[in-house]
Amino acid sequence: MGLNTDYRSRYHRPSNYFCLTAFGSIYAHGKYPYKDKRLGFDIRDTVGCGYDWDKESIFFTLNGKIIPDSTVTDVRGKLFPVVEIKDDSAIVRANFGGRPFIYEPANTFNNQM
Repeated sequence: MGLNTDYRSRYHRPSNYFCLTAFGSIYAHGKYPYKDKRLGFDIRDTVGCGYDWDKESIFFTLNGKIIPDSTVTDVRGKLFPVVEIKDDSAIVRANFGGRPFIYEPANTFNNQM
């Protein structure tokens, strides 16, 4: 899950695709792994993705905390949410600001919009 600058890219990962994989690796700028975090998370965890407008960077969160060294810089353009599912039994619950975020700083930013 992550962000993409092209909403039409369904079947390939272009250089403008930024995501955190189920294995904890980060795909960005056409490189996989861009950063290999080797995180372990499961159905009880909440994974998030945010964009810092001032720094033009994407970051990823796990259970309300930024994943250390997960920032991807030099991200510009329109951004669209991306979720890639390879398992028919997967359950995704998305939050685009209709509920409070587990990552607290996002709630402050969301209220300023």
